[in-house]
Amino acid sequence: MKTATVPRPRYSPKLILLSVCIARLLFGSVSGRCAEYTITDLGPGVAYDVNSNGQIAAFINGKPVVTDGVHFQFLPYDAFPYNSAIDDAGDILLNSPSPSGPFSRVVNGSTTLLVLTNSSGVTGRDLNNNRLVCGDYNGGFGNAFRSDIGAVPYVSHANSINNQGTIVGMATTNYTYSQFNPYPHPYAACILSNPAPIFIDTRPRPDTVRDFGGTDDLSEALGINDPGEIVGWYHPVAPGPKRAFRYRGQALEDLGTLGGSNSVATHINSGGVVVGWSGISTNSDQHAFIFTNDTLVDLNSFLPTGSGWVLQMANSINDSGQIVGYGLFQGVQHAFQPIGLFSPVSN
Repeated sequence: MKTATVPRPRYSPKLILLSVCIARLLFGSVSGRCAEYTITDLGPGVAYDVNSNGQIAAFINGKPVVTDGVHFQFLPYDAFPYNSAIDDAGDILLNSPSPSGPFSRVVNGSTTLLVLTNSSGVTGRDLNNNRLVCGDYNGGFGNAFRSDIGAVPYVSHANSINNQGTIVGMATTNYTYSQFNPYPHPYAACILSNPAPIFIDTRPRPDTVRDFGGTDDLSEALGINDPGEIVGWYHPVAPGPKRAFRYRGQALEDLGTLGGSNSVATHINSGGVVVGWSGISTNSDQHAFIFTNDTLVDLNSFLPTGSGWVLQMANSINDSGQIVGYGLFQGVQHAFQPIGLFSPVSN
C-alpha cells in the first residue's frame, strides 16, 4: 500500500478560537459575535464522515482518503465519490464500480474486510462500529438492507445505521413495487424494520403514484444516533420546500432555515447536536449549519472577511463535536477538516 503523507498545521491560532466560539454555542451562550477563525484546507473534494477518534473519510482529488487533518492516507481502490463512512476502528465503507453494477466493500488500509455484492448492484450508505453496513439493493427502486440480515421486503432506501443496528431511511407508502407501477407511491421517513417499515412521519399519505424525481415525497431520514434520535428532511407541503427535522420523543421537530426556503439535517451526534445545510435569504446558495440549544447557527457567521471560503455542507459531527463537510474555497469545492473539539453535550 502506498501512503501519501502531507504535513499540515493541525491548529492555527484562529482555529483554536473557533473551538472557543462553537463551545459557547454548545454550552448555551449564543449572544454576541464569536471570534473569527480560519479553516485548514483538506484539498479539492468532500469530507463525508468523522469517527470518535477524529479520523475522517473523504474523497480528495478524486481518491478515497483517510485523514486526521494532518496526515493523508490515500487508499488503493477505485471508488465512487459518495456514501463513504468510517467506524471507530478506522474501517472505511467504499462503493466501487463493476460491470454488473456497483458493489460495496469495507476496508482497513489495503485490507478488504467485507464485500457486499449483488447481480443488480448494491450501494452501501453507512457503517456502524460492529461492521454492519446498511444500503440499497437494485438501484433507485430497490430494497434497503442490513448486511447481516439482508433486504427488507418492500421498496425503500437505507441511509444510516446506529451502533444498536437500527437503520433509517425512507420507504414507499404502499410498500410494494411491480412492473406495472415503476414509480411507487411517495416515500416517507421511517425506521426500516421487518416485515414492514415503522413510519416516523405519520401524516396522511397521498394515494398517488410518485412523480418522476420524487418531488412529492413526504420525507426522508438521513441520520440516527445511538439514543435513537433521527434527523432528515420533510416537505411541510408536497411538492414544496424541504425543511430539516429532528425526531425524538415521538415527535417530528422542524429545525427552521437560515432565511431561505430549504434546509436538510444530515447527521446527529449522541448529544442531540445536529448538522446539515440550509438555504440563505437570497436562496442563491446553501450554507452549512449546526443546531444546538434550539438554535440554528450558520457556520459561515464566524468566517473572517476575505477568507475565500463558503461553507456549504456539514456532513457529520462526532460526539466530541468535530464537524466535517465541504464548501467553496475561492470558487472551487474543497473539503474542510473538523472544526471544534468539545465535550459531549445534551441538546
